[in-house]
Amino acid sequence: MSRLTRVSHLIQQAIATILQKDIHSEKVRLVSIISVDVSPDLRNARVYYTVYGDEKSKQKTHKFLVQMRGFIKGKLGRALHIQTVPTLSFVQQTNALI
Repeated sequence: MSRLTRVSHLIQQAIATILQKDIHSEKVRLVSIISVDVSPDLRNARVYYTVYGDEKSKQKTHKFLVQMRGFIKGKLGRALHIQTVPTLSFVQQTNALI
């Protein structure tokens, strides 16, 4: 398994844990982190997720995740102890199975 793949999996697990344990909001209660794609230089990461609910709640959840990027990035840096924490962008997957 390549370093990039390992880092992607670690970030995926850490973000799922952060959403579950550190963010106390109904908006992220039904979010599942599907995968994370990290750029080769580890500076950017696309976080693919699904959320259960109607279209309005999905939009609110996406807006909330975007607003919480800095908080999640800070928690991610402390959890993974990596030198460069990637900038996160959240991408909603609408056709994925939960």
